Amino acid sequence: KNSVSYDLEEVSMDAGGERKKLAGRVGLLVALQGDVFWPGERITIDGAKFDTDAKNESFLLRENRSGTLLFPKAVERSGHACHASGDGGIFTCTRFRLSRALTALRERFEAGLQYALLEPQSSLAAGILVGARSSTPKNLEEAFRRTGLSHIVAVSGYNITIVIFTVSTILGLFMFSRQAAFWTATAFILLFTLFAGAAASVGRAAIMGFLVILAQKEGRFYSGRNAISLAGALMLLENPFLLRHDLGFLLSFLATVGLLTIYPRLEERCSRVRATLLIA
Repeated sequence: KNSVSYDLEEVSMDAGGERKKLAGRVGLLVALQGDVFWPGERITIDGAKFDTDAKNESFLLRENRSGTLLFPKAVERSGHACHASGDGGIFTCTRFRLSRALTALRERFEAGLQYALLEPQSSLAAGILVGARSSTPKNLEEAFRRTGLSHIVAVSGYNITIVIFTVSTILGLFMFSRQAAFWTATAFILLFTLFAGAAASVGRAAIMGFLVILAQKEGRFYSGRNAISLAGALMLLENPFLLRHDLGFLLSFLATVGLLTIYPRLEERCSRVRATLLIA
């Protein structure tokens, strides 16, 4: 609650007068003092410890990071990747601008919830809608953990379903073509995934949601089992360490597999029992 973390895409370090560049993403953990750093900013860090401790191996592999910089003495802005020397590139600069816009929108959204609702209702609403947990009171987090309800404040297929249904309904009212509706819904799924932080459960739900609208567009039958298999394969292809080091990834997939395989059998058996009782 008293610190904030950032992802550093490119890090150059001065070690004993020798300058070297670190490969891969690096996490930065700083004390929360009111300063906010935006995507694409260049910063100068002084007095930080580069941590690659073996006890944090699971975290580093899960987040695809080479290490973390912990609690530096000073962090100063030193320009922007797209302004300093023009070496950012069109794609990179566009990505930074989009990320900054989504970050600002997310913060405004959370601030609006805190203004409209009291605690802990505002934190609960932020968790349910966009998976935000930074402002959730510790006692509420502990209560969720003890009762096994932590998944309530995790974005999943329910949120993606709302996005698809809302976009499809609005476009249907204006008589948009199936092609236009497909691409618009795809764009909204992608934006919402980035907006919600692109956690494992969000990524899985986004891929399955995209396959739903793709099947509708092509007039094909949608198979939930095939969709979750493809989603898992794509996510593990991007980061194989999720399978071993990301509990959220495992729980999200196991819960969905249970809904797709076990729930239909339970429903069938319950209907048989209900029919038997009615006959009796």
